[in-house]
Amino acid sequence: MEEILKTLDEELELLESRVGEKRIILKTKRVSEWAKCPVCGQLTQKVHSWYWKHVADLPAMGKMVILEVQRRLFLCTNPDCSQKRFSEPMEYLNWSGKRTRRLDNLIEKIAANHSAHGLEKILRNDIVDISDDSILRLIKKKESNQHALHDTSE
Repeated sequence: MEEILKTLDEELELLESRVGEKRIILKTKRVSEWAKCPVCGQLTQKVHSWYWKHVADLPAMGKMVILEVQRRLFLCTNPDCSQKRFSEPMEYLNWSGKRTRRLDNLIEKIAANHSAHGLEKILRNDIVDISDDSILRLIKKKESNQHALHDTSE
């Protein structure tokens, strides 16, 4: 299971895994003690607080995979910076923060041949709990990003 996490982020460490009838839950955290402020670039070790974030990932062994990620809020130590607190980076998350980017890619590939309502039924069986509205938002987001890329290349 740890190898699965490393494909998302080399800094992820597996704390605990639970395998249920329909789900695999991987409790994890980043091992890096440092984070860089997204505004000023100052490196810091000062942790303000932390919380658990639940993220859906690609299925494994015919079961849904849920990551329980310990996410830290850091304090920027630069007194001149406007950003006082910031979350540690999680580049593997999608724009909503609820799923991994690789799970979104799988959903987009499957969506090409199904309606959002039909796809919801397929995905809810073994892949991810997702609504047809979320599927439509994902597809629209992808389309708007493609149009933006196309417009800037002209």
